[in-house]
Amino acid sequence: MHALETPGSDDAPDWESLYLYRGEEVNQFRPVFTGDVFRLPENAGTFQITQHPCAIRLNGVDLVEQLLVASVDSTRALKPSEWKGNYKHMPLPDLNGEGTGHHSSFFHKPSLLSSDLLESGTRLACLSQLGVNLLLQRWVHHNSRVVVPTWSVDQATAEQYEEADLIEEWVDDWHSAGLDPASGESSAHEWLRSKPANGTASWQSMLGNAQTRSKVRSAMRAELRQKTA
Repeated sequence: MHALETPGSDDAPDWESLYLYRGEEVNQFRPVFTGDVFRLPENAGTFQITQHPCAIRLNGVDLVEQLLVASVDSTRALKPSEWKGNYKHMPLPDLNGEGTGHHSSFFHKPSLLSSDLLESGTRLACLSQLGVNLLLQRWVHHNSRVVVPTWSVDQATAEQYEEADLIEEWVDDWHSAGLDPASGESSAHEWLRSKPANGTASWQSMLGNAQTRSKVRSAMRAELRQKTA
């Protein structure tokens, strides 16, 4: 029987492993993704996106009009051993990355958030791939009392996480070359949905196979060098 997993132990908690970016580190060019934490203006609240990355987009590109989110509030820091009992929320220790300010997203405080509001909000954090997997493990357990091991969750998120990484890298380089970031994101999606010469599968579908992801990364970087030269 599987148990809810935690980052580190009580003697050596590993909070940093939960996050890809926090605070000023957050890259504005990273696509909105599962686990992202947004603070809305005018004290309208702080929320975490709880749905799978495929569920938050209509066509793999555009966000759905209403996102399912969980309210984020301040809380005490939970020891890793306490994560197993407090399954109604996702702990977000040291959310601001400054050693203070512990938070959690509370699954029993869900709401629908208009995706348009994210443009006026501030993205406070993006989770690491492990963080995303732990969030979805806890979210599924909260709703079903089933514990899915994170290695299994990873099989359902790794492809999308890799795609987000590639799009972020593409738009970063596009912007550095003095080109419009919006057109960069569009061109990234267009390339990912194209096929290699004499290929039968798109670059995007090749991300679904861990054995071909490095080939996609290499081909993407070569294409990007050519387009931004």
